[in-house]
Amino acid sequence: MNLITIEGLPKNVWANSPSIHDLQARQAEINSRAQTIQASADAESRHLNEAEEGEIKALLDEFDALQVDIERRERMSAQAVMLQESGGRAVPPAEPGEPSEPAAAGVIAAGSQPAAAAHFSPRPAPKTNRPSARVEEAGPSRYGQHGFHNFGEFALAVQRASLRSGAYVDPRLVVNAPSSSSSSGVPADGGYAIPPDFRQEIVRKVMGEASIVAFTDQQTCSSNALTFPMDETTPWQASGGVRVNWTAEGAKIEESKVALGEATVKLEKIAALLPITEELLSDAPALSRYISSKVPSNIGFALNDAIINGDGVGKPFGLLKSAAMLAVDAEGGQIADTITYSNIVRMWSRLHASGKSRSVWLVNPIVDEQLMMMVFPGAGTAVPVYLPPGGAADTPYARLFGRPIIPTEACPAVGDLGDIILADLSQYMTVTKTEGMRADVSMHLYFDYDIMAFRFILRFGGKPWWTAPIDGKAAGVQYSAFVAVAERA
Repeated sequence: MNLITIEGLPKNVWANSPSIHDLQARQAEINSRAQTIQASADAESRHLNEAEEGEIKALLDEFDALQVDIERRERMSAQAVMLQESGGRAVPPAEPGEPSEPAAAGVIAAGSQPAAAAHFSPRPAPKTNRPSARVEEAGPSRYGQHGFHNFGEFALAVQRASLRSGAYVDPRLVVNAPSSSSSSGVPADGGYAIPPDFRQEIVRKVMGEASIVAFTDQQTCSSNALTFPMDETTPWQASGGVRVNWTAEGAKIEESKVALGEATVKLEKIAALLPITEELLSDAPALSRYISSKVPSNIGFALNDAIINGDGVGKPFGLLKSAAMLAVDAEGGQIADTITYSNIVRMWSRLHASGKSRSVWLVNPIVDEQLMMMVFPGAGTAVPVYLPPGGAADTPYARLFGRPIIPTEACPAVGDLGDIILADLSQYMTVTKTEGMRADVSMHLYFDYDIMAFRFILRFGGKPWWTAPIDGKAAGVQYSAFVAVAERA
């Protein structure tokens, strides 16, 4: 058993002499670490500090030392093959599914064990036209993706590594192996994790434009639930909670005490399982476009729907199921399935005052038809109430009473409670697991169909801060952070 000593590397890094594959995998780790340090400084718009510069220099020196070792081993392997061929020995062809010699090819077959470059099996390695694997492909690399330029390229690498015959494990996949105890060349040992930037790209799109989550009070937690203290008292109520009183000189100050409750949000699981065919895998750009649009679209709608309609059973507790939802009455004799200017005004007047500047209108897309034809009542000349984007040059959202209108199919049909909702979503708490989006890939689920399975899991919870509307100072008036129009059947 030989031990290696490379400048910048400790002894006993590998129990056996390393293969070219091992060295390239280490290069991938070094490159990823250096990229991480540089990206952290770039994100903070600063230069590297002394410690960071020293660490990156050490990493670059180690990378160069490894490259020298790789090139030496490749030359030795090539010379050994040349000497064997010059001896006139007949080289029998490899049997189907038989792995190529890692030392000669510079790659490792799935399921095979790395061998030292100086050791040869009785049968010489067959000649191969496949070039030695490089950690970085041509073109710019992006931090966090371990050298992969897009999701499709990663998927193709996984697919090639999973072949029963002629499998090739891209060294960039080894960086993502779940642990050093698993065999990185055997997908059954745990498979390959999807690089984090691709996961984060999907999360950004899920939480991006037209996502209700972006307007909520967003929190993260590392456990399965998050509990917060909450205060639902009002400044004008006669008793309970923190009170302030006008006090005469020399008089005793009236005492009061806080009245706190608790709000607990349990994290639920939302998941997507995507079987990807061999044909789609063959076109990396097509796969990247498909994944980057389909997954965020479906998860984004599911989150919107849960925030509006969720019953709290295995999903977030939604606005319409909450006792805090305040439904204003429809007009007397109002036509079914309509929305009037009076409805809009009444909703606006019942939103709690401090939430007006943060509020948004959540509407069923069909509501736009009625908003566009809505005019101020009683005017001699029709004056439009609502101006959509373009007319008012207000994008990406149109505005009503100065607040954004967000169309979403998660809102019920026109005429039902919730077809239009005025909400201060800062009073709705959403909680996401700190690990963010989990993503895994497997060839085994649909192995007999030649289909790769991609799985995305997000732990997410939500609940209104408010448990009920609050009473106004004037008798008989209530306010809420969430207001809708009662059913108009």
